[in-house]
Amino acid sequence: MRAIVFYATYGHWTQALLNAGIPVLSHYQPDVTLDPCLRMEQDKVSRTLLMMNFPNVMISKPIAASNDIDLMVGSPPCIGFSKASPISRLDHPCNKHTLNFAEAVAIEVSPKHFLMEMVPEILTKGKPLFQEYCDILRPDYNYDYAVMDAAEYGSAQHRNRLYVFGRRRDLGNIESPLCTLNMQPALSISDVVPEEVSRKYDVDNYKPDTRMLMSLLRTDGKPRAGPFSLLATPERKAKRTLTGKSISFTLVKFSTHNQIYQREKGERFFSTPELQLIMGFPLSYRFPDKNVQEKSRMIASGVDIRFATYLLKHIRDVLE
Repeated sequence: MRAIVFYATYGHWTQALLNAGIPVLSHYQPDVTLDPCLRMEQDKVSRTLLMMNFPNVMISKPIAASNDIDLMVGSPPCIGFSKASPISRLDHPCNKHTLNFAEAVAIEVSPKHFLMEMVPEILTKGKPLFQEYCDILRPDYNYDYAVMDAAEYGSAQHRNRLYVFGRRRDLGNIESPLCTLNMQPALSISDVVPEEVSRKYDVDNYKPDTRMLMSLLRTDGKPRAGPFSLLATPERKAKRTLTGKSISFTLVKFSTHNQIYQREKGERFFSTPELQLIMGFPLSYRFPDKNVQEKSRMIASGVDIRFATYLLKHIRDVLE
């Protein structure tokens, strides 16, 4: 199989494809100079990161349809649908990128198969737009979609996302790989972060960049755990306990406020290396020279690589 990645951003899908043994032909990026929704600086950082980690994968503009492309994957910007976004709304200008993905699949590239990831809120608050997305694909593709939690498929964090899989109609019907994916036990943090790594960042010794320590207050007036924090307080821990012995945690995104997070006993922020391992990046993965907060945002802003690898391997096996 040969694949391209649409909205490659920080390389999550590319890493997952390579983990699954699927060669990546190109990173297919939109032209941000024509789109005020996508910041030029973010695009520059993204391209730098992709070149640092995948020097043999070209970054291309729209390419002609080709039967050589077996699979097109990607995650359009979700700021207009995400419940974590304070400015989400149906008419947010970034929402058009979901339609851009469908048009790239059905009109520009015409891959044999596609796989898109999106926050599940597009099925509720973004329902009219999702219907338009499906209308673009329907003439040429059979497709299926499902909301899946990465923790239920062998990952170390809860991450509910919508996945849409499609197959070109001229290739005939198959049972959707999304329906035949087998659940796997969730991993604990200790399963994916070696003790020697976590020991460097224990509660007593780890002092992260102070810019990471700003957070909103909780409803009880206490500081809420901030960006990508490992929560160990009893009231939070219960929400992250799965059946059996495995415990997984949600990566809580950074929120800006003028309150300083006061570390409670047993709580601390994940370090950058720990975040990489939890999300599925190898420790050798390189990031531009940014502060800890920016690096954390890059690491957590994408598909769970461990789950994506498992899904892609399953898709590869079904299609081959």
